[in-house]
Amino acid sequence: MAALIDAIDVKRKTFFEFEKIPYLCLEAIVNTPTARGGQTLVRLKMRNLLTNAVFEKSFKANDKFKEPDLQLVPASYLYSDGDGSHFLDQESFETLTLSEQMIGDALDFLVEGAIIELRKY
Repeated sequence: MAALIDAIDVKRKTFFEFEKIPYLCLEAIVNTPTARGGQTLVRLKMRNLLTNAVFEKSFKANDKFKEPDLQLVPASYLYSDGDGSHFLDQESFETLTLSEQMIGDALDFLVEGAIIELRKY
């Protein structure tokens, strides 16, 4: 069974599952109440790893999230074209194509043959 993460423990670059969808935390802000009896809220800016959509949502500090079932897979960078960037999975030897939006600025640092680790859900 996957471990549970409290919302208060979610920090930048933490992966978590919310409503059975994997997310990456881009920013976490903790708002503590000034009045007695108020609840501590955690405002998360998060990226949906399936659609790449970014949004903000507030959670109670004691809300819990599952850790997503992510696998680190070694892959080598092959090339980029109009379809996206192509990688060779070093374990299964299948070709993986990722969009430029998924890779972002990291594309500027990739050279042909570079071995990287991809996260698969």
